[in-house]
Amino acid sequence: MSLPLVLIPSELELEAIRKTKYWCNELQQAAIWKTCGIGIIQSGIEAANLLAELKPTRVLLLGIAGSIGNSCQIGEVVCGSSVRLFGVGVGSGKNFQPVERTDLAKIVNYNPILMLDSSSVCQVRTLATGSLLSVTAVSCDEAEVGEKVAAYPDVVAEDMESYAVAVACAQQGIGFSVLRGISNVAGVRDKSQWQISKALLAVAEVACDVLQHWSIQDNSVGRLP
Repeated sequence: MSLPLVLIPSELELEAIRKTKYWCNELQQAAIWKTCGIGIIQSGIEAANLLAELKPTRVLLLGIAGSIGNSCQIGEVVCGSSVRLFGVGVGSGKNFQPVERTDLAKIVNYNPILMLDSSSVCQVRTLATGSLLSVTAVSCDEAEVGEKVAAYPDVVAEDMESYAVAVACAQQGIGFSVLRGISNVAGVRDKSQWQISKALLAVAEVACDVLQHWSIQDNSVGRLP
């Protein structure tokens, strides 16, 4: 019987989740766990290949993210309600224009915002929700964050994979949810101010509850402890 597919960008993130108290046999058996790689290109290709091979019931992407604005705090989990892509368009820096705001929009099949399945997650846990921004390169300072906010004022966190995986899932008609642990403020590159372990511990806790709920719904796996 098919199971949910849990995707995690990096081995570092997966290993950190494995080291939490929530990692157990029941959790491992509640889903298929795979890494999808870092960045828009690799994650999208790997997700598409895994969907074709495994035919999961749904997909859950876990990992860390940088917060934008004040909606999410470090160590908190955000559930994506939608995702946008930044970095594809015309120009760069202050001259950057997203595809949908240029004449390219008339000649390409491009969806500037993809909706995510947040309801099946938020009925299990009360979480911060909001629009995610997938980027080709994460912000290195406040000025770069400002450029992204200028283009998309409603986004709450930046990552590098959600949009690409969302495209792959949409093409296959598979439900897709995203849980991101806030490890840092976007634009802050001083790792002494990051809290990766705390962020992934929070993600693991929420993922455990969500997968337990899904397994009961799908009658595919017994209740997790």
